[in-house]
Amino acid sequence: MPIVPDMESVDLNLPAVQLTPRRVFAWLRTETGRKWLLYGTVSGIAILTSWLSFALAHNILGWTIVAAQVFSVIVSTVPAFFLSRSWVWAKDGKVSFQKEVLPFWILSLIQFFISVGVIKLAEKWINSTFDDRATRTVVVQIINLVLYGAMWFGKFFFLNNLLFRAERSAETATPSSLI
Repeated sequence: MPIVPDMESVDLNLPAVQLTPRRVFAWLRTETGRKWLLYGTVSGIAILTSWLSFALAHNILGWTIVAAQVFSVIVSTVPAFFLSRSWVWAKDGKVSFQKEVLPFWILSLIQFFISVGVIKLAEKWINSTFDDRATRTVVVQIINLVLYGAMWFGKFFFLNNLLFRAERSAETATPSSLI
């Protein structure tokens, strides 16, 4: 008897998901869908900002991979915070350093230390495998894209459910949200 069962005989009893364009566009019109779309757009802007600042620091200024990574994270985190706060979660008014800026930067630092740690581990291999700076830059960007992509979902849930959570009053809360 094989250890892995024949997949045709396995019934997971999961509902079929039909990803039709009509359903996707309908979901994007919901509050959650709108947030995911805007969050993805903000992430794209942050990635572009990070990549351009990394390329500037590493290719043009000749900084090391790790120094360029530090620079690119600092440069891209500022617009990511303000766009996330105002555009995705529609927060306006005075920014709270303790309740918003500090937690956002702590989360960004956690991501940063993970990415720099992996880049630092890979730096010797990258430098010994690839001769020119342009190729090394592309390799680092691919590693960053994979790392940040893996952390992207967790960051959304943190921002949506903790940091930028909508305040609910007793009048506007639904009965299920009060449980």
